[in-house]
Amino acid sequence: VGASPYTTEQDGPMQNDPGVSMTAVTIHEMAHTMGQLGSNNAGTWLSPLYVFSAQVVDQNGSPVAPGDTFNCDTPLFFNGPNAAAVFGDGSPRPVPLTTVSFQKSHLGIDPLLMTHESYRNYPFFAEVELAVLQDLGYDMNRSDFFGRSFYTDGTPGTTVTNDISFNSAATYGIGLHLHANHRGVLQNADLLATGIAGNGIRIDGNDNTVTVAPGTRVEANNEYGVGVLVSNGARNAIAHRGSITASHHDAGNPSKSGRGMLFSFGNNILGSMDDRNSASAATGDYLVSRADITGSVSAGGGNGNAVEIDSSAAVKEINLMNGAAIDGHIQSDALTNGTLN
Repeated sequence: VGASPYTTEQDGPMQNDPGVSMTAVTIHEMAHTMGQLGSNNAGTWLSPLYVFSAQVVDQNGSPVAPGDTFNCDTPLFFNGPNAAAVFGDGSPRPVPLTTVSFQKSHLGIDPLLMTHESYRNYPFFAEVELAVLQDLGYDMNRSDFFGRSFYTDGTPGTTVTNDISFNSAATYGIGLHLHANHRGVLQNADLLATGIAGNGIRIDGNDNTVTVAPGTRVEANNEYGVGVLVSNGARNAIAHRGSITASHHDAGNPSKSGRGMLFSFGNNILGSMDDRNSASAATGDYLVSRADITGSVSAGGGNGNAVEIDSSAAVKEINLMNGAAIDGHIQSDALTNGTLN
């Protein structure tokens, strides 16, 4: 990142401030010092293979060996048992490594923290990244930070029910995380992300539909908390029939206040190196195609943004259905562009 300006401002579940995030860069580099290292010199694997590289395989599932060569865009995968299980949603699937550089200690999953993509909006590890650290020998309980994660694409028209609840005070905890496409999920258990920058539901992907069942609570009641966040992709849909609460309110620093539903691509943790501002314009489509609200949404005790669309995102429809209750503001700085689909 060189001489890029840094920001030390604490962020919520994603990067919100311009400049290079000191928090995110520190956490990223810390993972490398903890062993997420590639034992290669440009396109050649060296001896001995480090713990991370010893778990790398090629597209045929064969482990790499010292002396093997590869190109920048050669498909390679991390095949540690914990990471593969998380990435395959229980059916082991190797995690792709970056194809944009020779630094094969980075994952190839846009826009996560431990990738080498030019755009990233995560200030902390996703569950698959924590699983990589487990495969490097670290002992942790991922359920302290994540309730359920989906990384495999679904089948259009098919819905799975998530009965896994989440109740954690961990910083950056996420109850339900979708980093997939064409996933239909019925959330049928409470998601209580009570830590700083907690997030009930986060959606990254295309053509996903998440339904919050009647009587289900989604809460993120600490500083920077967000109940439901859609932060990447296109044509996602939400049917909210339960309750969403983000109760924290800070009149002196509104950025700390909770937000009920947030639709935003955020800012790049690498600052202006690849600014995805007006991201919906870049994709040519709506981040969210439809959000139907039958349940309740509350933010900041009525003083926060119950629903917020920032200037990077476009939302096609927000429908307040019979029985909906909104306690807080509805703020839209939404991208409007006649070329969107």
